[in-house]
Parts: sequence; C-alpha cells; structure tokens
Amino acid sequence: MKILIAIIGGMLFGVLFVSSADAYGVETHALLTKEIVSFYNTNFSNKKVAGELASYLIDGARHEDTNPRYLNHFYDPVNDRGLADGIYKGQGSKYWAQDEDSQTALLYKLFSRTADSILTASQLSKIDSVYYKTNFTWQKAVDLYAQGKDEEAFFSLGHVIHLMEDSAVPDHTRNDAHPPFDDGGSPYENWTKKFDLNNPDTDLAGRLNLRKPILLANLNDYFNSMSNYSNNNFYSRDSIKNFKLPVPDYFKKIDGDLYGLKRDNEDGDYMLGLTKGTFLWASNKIEDIDRPNVLSAYWSHLSVKAVQHGAGVLDLFFKEGEKAKEKLARDKASRPYLGMLMDGFDSLFGGSEDAVDDFGTGTNDQVAVISSTPTPVPSPKASPSPSPTVTSLSESSTAISSAILLVTPAPEPSPSPSPSMTLTPSPTPLFPPNIMLSGSDGTGLVATPAPTPTASPEPQPEADPPPAETPTPTPTPEPTPSPTPEPTSGFLTAVDFYKDTSDKYFVKLSWDKYPFIATNFNHLSSKQPPVHNWHVIIFYLNHEAPTTGDLFWISYKQSDLYRSWGLIAPDGLKVKYPNCKSTMTKGSALILPDKEGDCEALSDNHPSHSHIFSGLASGSVTLEALSENFSSATPVAGQDYISLAYYAFQAGYEPNNYGLRLVSVDPVKYYLREDVE
Repeated sequence: MKILIAIIGGMLFGVLFVSSADAYGVETHALLTKEIVSFYNTNFSNKKVAGELASYLIDGARHEDTNPRYLNHFYDPVNDRGLADGIYKGQGSKYWAQDEDSQTALLYKLFSRTADSILTASQLSKIDSVYYKTNFTWQKAVDLYAQGKDEEAFFSLGHVIHLMEDSAVPDHTRNDAHPPFDDGGSPYENWTKKFDLNNPDTDLAGRLNLRKPILLANLNDYFNSMSNYSNNNFYSRDSIKNFKLPVPDYFKKIDGDLYGLKRDNEDGDYMLGLTKGTFLWASNKIEDIDRPNVLSAYWSHLSVKAVQHGAGVLDLFFKEGEKAKEKLARDKASRPYLGMLMDGFDSLFGGSEDAVDDFGTGTNDQVAVISSTPTPVPSPKASPSPSPTVTSLSESSTAISSAILLVTPAPEPSPSPSPSMTLTPSPTPLFPPNIMLSGSDGTGLVATPAPTPTASPEPQPEADPPPAETPTPTPTPEPTPSPTPEPTSGFLTAVDFYKDTSDKYFVKLSWDKYPFIATNFNHLSSKQPPVHNWHVIIFYLNHEAPTTGDLFWISYKQSDLYRSWGLIAPDGLKVKYPNCKSTMTKGSALILPDKEGDCEALSDNHPSHSHIFSGLASGSVTLEALSENFSSATPVAGQDYISLAYYAFQAGYEPNNYGLRLVSVDPVKYYLREDVE
C-alpha cells in the first residue's frame, strides 16, 4: 500500500505541474484529426471513413489527454526514450501506443476524463463498453475492428492518432516537459491553440494540395518517421542546445533582426529561430523561437507532416484490421467452439468489454514437438510497466481457493510451433492427453467433460509390475532414477525429484541460459512481440503430461479443469515458491518472468504470482512439494514420478484475460529419489 501511495503521489505531482504538457490543445487535435480524415478520404476513395465514424475518431483523439496519460506522450527518437528530464518521467509514446499492460494499470483508472465528448447521447451509447476504459492501444483498435465493432474501434484508434500528432510537436520529441509554471510553457503549443474546429487553419488544405499520404510498413515506422522529422528539423524553447540538429543552413536579416533559416525543397525554406548576432558573416547561433513568424513557419510545416502521417496510419489500420477480420472468420470456421464462445459472451454480457472481447484472434496451428536444440528467440526491449489488477489468488495451504474465478474457456488444442520445431498433426500421438477427471485438486471443482463423438476411453499408462517374490529372490529390473535425468525437451539441463533427510519432497530444475524456454509467441492480431513475457511449467504427479488447448488466467465456466495458468490442474503436483509480491505462490504451475520488469507486485495476477526474478539468477531453482500431494499414500522411490509440460504467454486476450499456449510436453518420467542430503 505504501508503494501504491508513493506512485500515486508522484503521479499527482506530475498532474499538478505538467497538466498543460498536452502538446497541441485538445481542440487543435480535433482539427488535425478532421483534416487527416479528409485527406485520407481524398486519397483512398475505395475505403473511406464515413462521417459518423470520423466523429468517433475525432472524439477519441480529444480524450487521449486524460490525466495522467499525457506523461506518456513524449518520444525522443535520438535516445529512444520517453519523457526523462530528471523531474518528470513517462513511457515513450511509441511504446505506450502498443502497451496494453501499461494502459490498463490501476493508476490510469483513478482519474476522470479531461474533455467533454462531442458525441451525441445516441452515439455514446454505441461505445459505452469502452468509453470509460483505459486500453486504447493499436492492438485493441484492430481487435475491435475485426469483431465488427467499428464505433469502438475508431474511438480507440483516435487515441493512437493523437499520439502521432504529438510526435509533430518538437517539445514532445526533444525531451522538453514545458510545464506551465516554466515561463508560460511551450511557445509553439500556446501559439497553435488558436486553431480548432470552429477556427480552422484555412490554408492547411492548400498546403496539402499535391501532397500524398506517407505510407510505411508498420506503426513503429510511423512514430520513427514523424518524431525524427520533428526532432531533427525544429527546436523547442528549452532544447535549443540539447541536440546536434537542427543546424541553420543560412542567416537572413528580417525587419532588423537576424534569423537562422532551414532549406526545404519540398515545403519551402523556413525560419528556425532568432539569433543575437547582427552580422551575417559572424558565427551565429539560434537563441530564441518565441516569435510569431517563427512559430507560424513551424506550424506550416509540422501540420502538413502530421496530416500526411496520420492518413498513412489510417491506411495501415484498415489493412491490418481487414487481415484480422479475415483471420477471425477463418478461426471461427476451423474452431467452432471459438465462434460459439464469442457469440455466447456477446449474448451473456451484451458485448461489454468486461466479458471477453479480445477472443477470436487465436491461431489453429499444429502441435509442435520440440527438437533437442530449439533456436532462441530474443525478448523485446521495452520500458517496464505496471499490469492491471485482476482477481487475486488465495494464499491458503490448499494452493488456490475455489472462490477465485476460473482459468478459461478451453479452445481446441492449438499450440504454435517455433522456428526450431518439427510439426506433426495435432494432437501428436506420442503424448496423448491424460487428464484424469477424478483427480481433483480438492477445491470443490466439478469436472464436466465436453461431449465427444465416441465414448472410446483414453489409453492409460500401465503400472510397473511389482517384483516377483520367490523362495530364492532373483533381482528384478526396476526403474532406477538417475540423480540428474536429462529431459529430451532440450529446455532444462536437469530435473530432480527427491526426498531429503527431513522427509520433505522437492523438485529441482537446472538450466544453462535463462529464459530456458526459448519459444515465444507474437501478439494474436498485431503479430508484434509482447512487451512483457512469461513462461510456465505445469507439474503432474504419476501421470504423463497431457497436451492441452490454450490455458487462461480467468475462466468463465465452472467445468474448466485448468485455472490460473495451471496453478490448479488435474493431477497436478503442487509446489510453493517465493513470488513477486513477497508472499508464496502455491499450485501446480511455476510461473517464470522473462525479465525483472515482468515481475510486478501490485497487479495481484500472474506478474505478482510469478517466481521472484532475483531467485532465478543462479541457474537453478528448488521447489518444495506440498505435503497434501501425498496425503493418500507415501511416495515410493523409483515408482512415483513427475512429468512436465511447457507453456509460453500469448498476448492478445488482454485486458480481460491472459492466455498461455502449449510449447511442448516432456516425455521423460522423473522418478523419486530418497534421502538426499
């Protein structure tokens, strides 16, 4: 609680003192967004933005400046950072626009909106499920469009367009917080606030004449292009000396004052700023930009580029949205359960975002059998950010209380392959499902199996026969565990299941390189690597690890067998380990954060219940098995065993759920050893 109060207090300080650091004014954003729509419609007649959808886009752009979101509206492309001037700090807008974990953090839910809506009551009713939410990422907008929720999609997209427009403000690309108490704030922003829907820049359309939208491959390219243009070619008042660029190309006396000018063959030469020199031949430096003719020149060029980039972003949105829509249709056709699931949620919750509206972008890949040497996939580099609060887990000795929400609708099995995998038809016959419906975790779970075409029972592994007793005993081969058996998955160097001299049972895992599960999955719709990532191992006692469909953190069906990423799992071996919120996680799954920033204490969901990151640095971890695993019978060395299944995080179900996809099942049985000191 003290940490939360400190964070909120620090953010309140930012709200009080940077509340005018909102780049273009709210209504100037509205004007630019309207011009973007008009410019786009002129150049893309085959896919126009209809009038009402334009209103949703404009209103979304107006609302992105809600406290304290604007602290994340800065991006310095030279140093690849957000606002970081020693006093104020925020996530780079390039990353903020695509980071669902950051946008759904509790902090952003504590503040009301800063702008009234321009939408009618009837129009607002169409976006009621998202209007008071905080996730307005690019991925969210694409997902909503794919699901046919156009009004919600364009309202969300408006927030991203706002961030692109902010990248056309030098203060926001040159690490200049420009708080209002600092000599009035930003001269450029103050000057441009006069332009709005009621007082438009009537010359802007003319300056756009003969121009075309800027077309780039992805959203990151748009942020890079717009922010580099703004950073490299213009000054903000307090950053004139902070960057190598821009440099005046020549100087000119105008009305007795000496100005530095920049050549621009496309849009015309313009004034960079005023010097204190008086002679053209002298070595002069820019000292000031707060002159109407300088600020007018800045707006003349930057507004054009903002509209060109914004129209390109609209084109990219339609392209990615249509691809996501087609993929959703294919997934529904190939995975009927998924279609029924989505329709059921819309019917049950009325289309509310609080249900699950990010379903439907999953894949239908084949089950992958890991090779012995998987190719590592590098983790993405991004600013760490808080995660949203989800239903908490119980810390009772029975691992996870049955009172928590369940872990997920189970789609058809669909784990994705990694580059180093050899594909076999799903499900692979080598590792058949072995989910024992009677093997409850003791939390009152009612297991109801889904109906199947036939009632053929699943084959069960045969128990090892006991040694034959004869008058003259003859040694009979029995399973003899190796002290450090080698898993064939290639992920771990050793797995050891043992009882020590204190009669406690442990599982020790060892690896050469962390994260040792090298397979990663991109976002379901955007196909971008996740900003935050986790891998999971689920342990099974005396049962071969089964192949499963996708697993989730939250479930909406009482009959689901897996809950909370496998912390509750049928036939699971329950272990305990220190987690990121300084308590103990108890359950059948080991949740592993890929990096320190993925271990987060406040969210009270999977980042909080992950193994504490500092405890993973030694190349091994030892987990104590809970005594309740063995309440019915004492384990026998060489007879009782554990098996493992490996999972990786699948982004795209946020903010309502968090998904896992099966990477591999380990075919090795790790037999118990006794009396290990």
